[in-house]
Amino acid sequence: MNLKIFVRIDFLVIVIWWIGISLGYIPEIGLGPLSGALFAIAVVTFMGTLRASGDMRTAIAASFVMIYFALLAALATSAINRDQIDNPVGTELWKNFTYLVGVIIVFYFGSTATVEVIDRIYGAKRDAKSAASAKPPQPPEELPPD
Repeated sequence: MNLKIFVRIDFLVIVIWWIGISLGYIPEIGLGPLSGALFAIAVVTFMGTLRASGDMRTAIAASFVMIYFALLAALATSAINRDQIDNPVGTELWKNFTYLVGVIIVFYFGSTATVEVIDRIYGAKRDAKSAASAKPPQPPEELPPD
């Protein structure tokens, strides 16, 4: 993974978040900038992580976790009006999104561990087969005397 790409991703996410939160406090605008910032954070995180790591599972997990933390920060700093989340629909939506992020993280680590275990099992079998099928080394032939 390329560290420079991750530093650029972090910088972009911080700038996007700062702009979205700053504009979100203007009452006439509403939650549009916050929604745009969340979308931009998801896209930048997904594309940047995909480019840096080349792994789709990592990119999906990273973008969901970043959105979850951004929403959590928005709720903690009152960037989102509490009346919008304190109704049954908002509460259920937040709870289900928490479950979704949890499932994605569990499957990310579970699938990565499964791939490693399968690679070790089949890698050991391949090594054993190649060692068994390899011909024993032949002694070098002696050259006839001149």
